[in-house]
Amino acid sequence: MTLTQQIHNLVETAPTDLQISIAALAPALEQAAIELKHLQYFVAVSSTGQWIATTLQNRQSRQEIKVIYCFAKVGDLQVFYEEATSSAELPVIDLLFQLTALDDIDRLVFFDSADANQGRNVSKLDLQRSIEQQLKSAATLPPDNFC
Repeated sequence: MTLTQQIHNLVETAPTDLQISIAALAPALEQAAIELKHLQYFVAVSSTGQWIATTLQNRQSRQEIKVIYCFAKVGDLQVFYEEATSSAELPVIDLLFQLTALDDIDRLVFFDSADANQGRNVSKLDLQRSIEQQLKSAATLPPDNFC
């Protein structure tokens, strides 16, 4: 599924009263997705059906962040996560959209290979700022430009 198809699907499956808003923020999601190499990624899922998050701590500042690792290949995920009972393959647009709604998650880290040192970070804060800018821009456009 292309990014355009993923966005269309996200808008079409949203509640009717939210479709215009989601269509307005879609360009920000697409811009973040363009920087990634794959259209779909795998996330580890626990036995309770939740995405597995990892807490990272900066030793110097003692600041903690929670991340969800996303892998291009399920085999890479299985090597990284021994505790994962299963995995879910998700479109990249859905992953980015979900990031905006996950209260306790600070970022997604996307891995295109088995090298865990080569991840690409997508910060929730940066994505939210991009969405805010997109919504401000969209507010000045006529309504027929959203879909």
